[in-house]
Amino acid sequence: EAEARVRVPPSLRALVSDARVRLLDDACNAGAACRSTAQDLREAGASIAALAALVELGTDGARLGSELGVPFHVLARRDRQLWRPDSCPLCRSNVPLSFELMRR
Repeated sequence: EAEARVRVPPSLRALVSDARVRLLDDACNAGAACRSTAQDLREAGASIAALAALVELGTDGARLGSELGVPFHVLARRDRQLWRPDSCPLCRSNVPLSFELMRR
């Protein structure tokens, strides 16, 4: 499956050319959006100074910062809790998915 590509809007590309930018995401999970945005910013002539997220799920944000050679700043970290259906504690207990569960 192809990964989505994040693009800097054409109206902003001239603003980022030759600029050092800090890339901020609300939540960094696998890092795909930040990686794609960083790539497009570089293609537009920008250099990435740092990455930041309000919350990091797992450790891929920090790993992406290392790959890009920039610091990664985050306000909160949470474990990424993903299970296959046969090993999910809620699935095994026949607990239906609800929005209340997602707020925890």
